Amino acid sequence: MERQEVLARVHPPQVIAVIDEPALRRTDAIMGEQLGHLLRMAELPHVHIHLIPANAGLHVGLSGPLALARSADGGWMGHLDNQLVGLDVDGEDGIARLLARWESVRGVALPEALSVALLKEVESQHGPQ
Repeated sequence: MERQEVLARVHPPQVIAVIDEPALRRTDAIMGEQLGHLLRMAELPHVHIHLIPANAGLHVGLSGPLALARSADGGWMGHLDNQLVGLDVDGEDGIARLLARWESVRGVALPEALSVALLKEVESQHGPQ
């Protein structure tokens, strides 16, 4: 919850999230609530959510999550997570590789409006909140 507060700052960061559709179709007790939260966040002008449709097949994003951030001075920082450790990436070669992977993932994702429509469709399949 504390990390989400950054989105309500006077000058919040721009957030672009790419999510694989199958991750949203899991049926657990709180998924409908989580989908509603994603839809509320997508209404913010600085939050952009893109979904990779289930029919996209194999893509580089399936090899694990990555995060990229750009500082005020224009420098990039990357972060990779797995079940054992998180890894910060700041070297020029590593950042270039992560940026290329990011562009590949974004290339298979739906545009924002279609992503929000798909989010609404998936949320409707989870029943009333």
